[in-house]
Amino acid sequence: MLDVVQQPHVDVRVMPVRIAVHDGLDGDFQLLDFDEMRSIGYGEYPTGAVYVQDRDEVSAYALSAERLREAALPPDASHEWVASRVLKHGQCRGGRAMSVDQLTWRKSRRSSNRENCAELGFGPEVWAVRDAKDCRGGVLRFGPRAWLGFLSALEDGRLTRDP
Repeated sequence: MLDVVQQPHVDVRVMPVRIAVHDGLDGDFQLLDFDEMRSIGYGEYPTGAVYVQDRDEVSAYALSAERLREAALPPDASHEWVASRVLKHGQCRGGRAMSVDQLTWRKSRRSSNRENCAELGFGPEVWAVRDAKDCRGGVLRFGPRAWLGFLSALEDGRLTRDP
């Protein structure tokens, strides 16, 4: 899924759970816009499908699409939501989920034997940091954008030990 949301021609939007009722509950539909032809609405239902060309009916499809866009998370937030679920539940590769235990872990060169023992874990679309002294303890997991933000905050000194 992360591969899909990163495609430049794909716009994935996640509908927040708090939006209990929305136009998407009526079923899948597509609005097909053409440069030199009339737009077409297309919808599927359990026993068939329908193509709509009447301007008023196509306008109803366009209005539904606009309401869904307004209610859904914006693309960046939707991407982060998808990435967080992949990190939580594992990245699917070849039908198998990649857990944190399957990441490749490297101990930081700056780690000491007593304190500041950090390990970096990485895999496809997943970066993680954990305490090298407690490999079964908590793990900070990051998607691609969040990882870059974390590194930037470290470099800028925005992350400190003080609460």
